[in-house]
Amino acid sequence: MSRRRTVRNKGVIAAARVQRAPAPGQRLDFRVDPWTRKLIRPLLITLLAISVAIALLVIVRILSPDRGWMAVVPLCFVAALEGAYTTAWLNNPDSHGVDRLTYRVAEVFLLLVVARLYSWVLFGNGIPSPDEVRLYLTAPTSLLLVGGFFTTAFVTLVAWGLAVSHSRAFTRLDVSIYEINFYTLSPAEQKAKADDRPIQMPREALQAQYLSNWLIVGMLMIFMAALSTFEIDQLATIVNPLDITRLGLAPAMLLALMTYFLAGFWLLSHARLLRLNARWLMDGVAKDADFERGWQRQALIILLGIALLAAFLPIGSSLAISRILTLGLTGLSYVVSAVFSFLGYLVGSALILLTRNSEEMPLQPPQLTPLPPVDPAIAPPSNPNPFFSMVISSAFWALMIAFIIAAFLFFLRERGYRLDVERVNSYRTTVSAWLRALWDRLRGRARTLTMELQNRLRAPSSRSPGLGDLNISRPRFLRLQRLSPREQIRFYYLALVRRAGERGVGRQISETPLEFAKDLKEAWPESDTDVDALTQAFLEARYSPQPIEAPKANTIKQLWKTLRTTLRRRS
Repeated sequence: MSRRRTVRNKGVIAAARVQRAPAPGQRLDFRVDPWTRKLIRPLLITLLAISVAIALLVIVRILSPDRGWMAVVPLCFVAALEGAYTTAWLNNPDSHGVDRLTYRVAEVFLLLVVARLYSWVLFGNGIPSPDEVRLYLTAPTSLLLVGGFFTTAFVTLVAWGLAVSHSRAFTRLDVSIYEINFYTLSPAEQKAKADDRPIQMPREALQAQYLSNWLIVGMLMIFMAALSTFEIDQLATIVNPLDITRLGLAPAMLLALMTYFLAGFWLLSHARLLRLNARWLMDGVAKDADFERGWQRQALIILLGIALLAAFLPIGSSLAISRILTLGLTGLSYVVSAVFSFLGYLVGSALILLTRNSEEMPLQPPQLTPLPPVDPAIAPPSNPNPFFSMVISSAFWALMIAFIIAAFLFFLRERGYRLDVERVNSYRTTVSAWLRALWDRLRGRARTLTMELQNRLRAPSSRSPGLGDLNISRPRFLRLQRLSPREQIRFYYLALVRRAGERGVGRQISETPLEFAKDLKEAWPESDTDVDALTQAFLEARYSPQPIEAPKANTIKQLWKTLRTTLRRRS
């Protein structure tokens, strides 16, 4: 048998194993301001991004002035703010396990869905008609070609991309948690843990990269500002560029320029502070969070002074301060008028509810602000095989819905929102039980009504011979506005039949509406035209599948009022 060999530790290995760790010393007091990183910096990056979006929207508004493109700015603001916060969150140590590529793809996909819905609400005609829904289902690509979707999506993604790019640069410029944990140790502990020294970030190159990107985009902003002062529509017709009509600088473009450069200068100052933080931390210089707050206050005061001086510089034929004040007063007056309009709407609605007569008041449609014209929907390409087209469109919508749900669930899961399956199952059980009980009640009520109807049909008829099979009675209370236009027309016709029966001209059981119209015209020959119009409207509402609009119901309402006045004159 071979003897077991004993391995002894010698030399450097033995010394390293018996070496004791140094006693922990006093840690360096180095603190950063959390408000700067959680509030000020994301807001500055967002303002920088939406300034570019506003400049693009000004150019788009010049090319297409029939739409309110500035209403896209809130969507750009939300997208840029989300991109800034998401980038900072992905830089946290707890988020290193997140698949960044998949997360960004899901984020962009959800932004496109939100942009589609936002542009649909903003530039579309509200809820699509059945014909439009049928067109979207059979030709899915037509959904992307209406409502200014491409412009809205492009400007939103530009703002989001700029916010993500700048936020990534500043999160790398900032001192990491690993650097703070290492460099706040005592010198002896740092020497003992030299292998754990964090890798230095190229902060000078990052600051230079931010500066170059900021200046390049700034030059594009200046070019767009200069372009917005020309009549762009004349560029295709005028040969001599000096003959192009010059316009004044739009207040929105002026605001975008000032916001872009002021926010950029503030962020440049913040980048310098982050470089100094890293140098002070490595040199062992203590720093309190109040120092960063003071730095931000001083930067804000200096930039406000620069903005005040720049506001009094002449731009064209006026001062910038006058345009800024005009823009501010316009926005304030818009907010005040919106508040008063809302209050007036509430008071008017309350008065209408208190004084409305369901039969006498005409049904007036609400006066809506006319919407801008919508691009005509692109007709789907003709396909000789309708079954193949249906399969393709069904597969497209199935995949689209699956992608939306998967992206949304992935987005929530990576952000820490977990789906409580037990709670969802309990909610589903509760809702299912409630729906089942409701269905049972409705079935019981339907059976009761069916039995009552059968009993009435079997019993001898005690109805008025003048009303025939309609059995019309005066309703105690009826809200006509809750009825559809088709039901309103039927109501007016049945009310005419009831009033005619009260005047001695009743409708017999075997009479059709057209035969009864002859009886009415014989009794009231002066209203033959109105009787024919109301009868035709009733036949259309009763038997035609075509949709009936509210204006037609209002016209029939006026005919009914005229006929009612005529019927009252007969003794």
